[in-house]
Amino acid sequence: MSKLSIGLVKDEVTVNALADAIEASSRQLFGGGTSISGAIDYSRLLLAASPFLGFRRVIDISGDGANNRGRAAMLARDEAVRDGISINGLPILCTRTGAGPLLLRQCHWRTGCVHGSCEEL
Repeated sequence: MSKLSIGLVKDEVTVNALADAIEASSRQLFGGGTSISGAIDYSRLLLAASPFLGFRRVIDISGDGANNRGRAAMLARDEAVRDGISINGLPILCTRTGAGPLLLRQCHWRTGCVHGSCEEL
């Protein structure tokens, strides 16, 4: 998990600044395990506290692990969808975890959502 400050991305300068911040960020690991539900719940809190109002509210999730921490990911997903939030999912299809298809099932697909996969980190 990486955390960046909320900001407005509106032009080439701010897109490049965001890309630089993402590239410079370090990956944080919290004692093993993966909580897709925790990521969704935390993202809902961040969206609720955001000073920006957009046409859409979207959570992007990528990962190589199954939801093995926290509550059921589908419950968190359903609550986010009820709040009008779209969830995009990008499973990393690592052969060692086999988690990709699970992440695909746990994300909500509707018009305008992005989904895909990649083979390794």
